[in-house]
Amino acid sequence: MIRKIMGKNTVEEVTTFQSKRVVSITTSSKELLNDYQRKGFKVKLVEKHEMNRTLQSDSHQGIMAEVLDEEHAFKDCIQALKQKERSVVVLLDSIQDPQNMGAIMRACECFGVDWILHTKNRGTPITPVVSKVSMGGSEIVPRSTVSNGVDAIKKLQDEGFWIASLELSEKAESIYSFDFPDKICLVFGSEGEGVKSLMSKSSDFHLIIPMLGKIDSLNVSQASAVVLALLRAKKRI
Repeated sequence: MIRKIMGKNTVEEVTTFQSKRVVSITTSSKELLNDYQRKGFKVKLVEKHEMNRTLQSDSHQGIMAEVLDEEHAFKDCIQALKQKERSVVVLLDSIQDPQNMGAIMRACECFGVDWILHTKNRGTPITPVVSKVSMGGSEIVPRSTVSNGVDAIKKLQDEGFWIASLELSEKAESIYSFDFPDKICLVFGSEGEGVKSLMSKSSDFHLIIPMLGKIDSLNVSQASAVVLALLRAKKRI
């Protein structure tokens, strides 16, 4: 399967770290045309309006690429992390906004998440907007689509993972006092409803980011970055 990605930074990251997946590049910039041709990529020059029409967006920054999709089966996640003493998985359930999805995937790449899981039917697909906002994180961090988030949680628990869902509830523990396990799956729920009830019940821990201001919560993408940064600071990995 071939997907489209867009944006200068995204294309640069993918051509640098995932070059074998790049099928072709399209740009409205002669400078970018020459640059990527010198690097050995197949590049086509088109008018900006043609790219707008193709991508249904005008935020492409004059460049897009077609790449081979490298989504993995969930069993690949289990197998890849089976022998690791420390690993971090992020499970995204029902993230609807492509901007949020992309920002979370960017945070996952920046803070060294081992694998991203996202639910099949409830959330946004990996669109060109997701890839652009993620700055290539959607293409660099291994990821899998899962049909049932609760089943995925149970299989991870069978492999020694502890599940921690981020949610607004009285039973939730502050992330600042929480002792992050060495093998952990962090669950982030939808923008409106949060983590679904069944997924919450299946989780081993429930976490909250204490707020000091008048607003009671962060955007889900902001929250993911805060939690991942704190996890790395505490575990020093």
